[in-house]
Amino acid sequence: MAFPFLKILSTAAAALPLIPKIIKGVKATFDTIKETFFSDNKKHKQNVIEIENKVIESKPIDVKTAKLIEISDINNILNEYKNKEIQGAKELENSLINMFQTQINIVIESLNNHINTSKLKRLKSEIHTHLQGHITKFISSEISLNNKECAKILNIVDNHTRSISMRKFINKKYIESIKIIKDKYSQILHNLSQNIKDSIESNINMQKTRLNFALNTLNNTSNISNIKQKQTAQLHLAKTMFIESNTLFNICDNS
Repeated sequence: MAFPFLKILSTAAAALPLIPKIIKGVKATFDTIKETFFSDNKKHKQNVIEIENKVIESKPIDVKTAKLIEISDINNILNEYKNKEIQGAKELENSLINMFQTQINIVIESLNNHINTSKLKRLKSEIHTHLQGHITKFISSEISLNNKECAKILNIVDNHTRSISMRKFINKKYIESIKIIKDKYSQILHNLSQNIKDSIESNINMQKTRLNFALNTLNNTSNISNIKQKQTAQLHLAKTMFIESNTLFNICDNS
């Protein structure tokens, strides 16, 4: 009777550390995608060069004292840049989301047939809803005159310093927006990991209690002197332990 119980224990022991390892692996993959984006994305580089040049061509602007026409001109420069970057930002979001879905697949394939993975599969199908649009929204709201750091950069007198500062600011905002997605995903996966862990432990404890009760009943049955009563009790006990043992194989189906 101990065999299926030991099997489920060993499965749980192997499964519980898996998701935290996946969370650590997310960082390495995230760093690779980030490096690839900034080193190999020609469209992004060209867009940044264009806004640098336009920032050099425009005069420094103080949003507190600038005329409406000056604010309108600089807003047009920022909006033109952001409109060009939208497609690249969406592609970056999709790369990150695909990476996260691959990580979830690794977990599902490792746990399948041992632990209920319906929540993981549901998360995979909803991952776009959870994470889509974060980078584009972040870039749109941060690269703006309403952002104090951005406004301060546009007021730098030296043209070269102003353009270089704008490039660094834009790249920093991209990195921050990517990190927001990574952290959000890691938190989702961490919470799910804890939920799976709690479900496993709860069901194991429940099944241990039931099996211990059955074993105690077995001991009591052995002390029955009446042969017919003893056979009836043993038959009932064997049926009960068979049901409990099979329930143990499906320990997470009721989670």
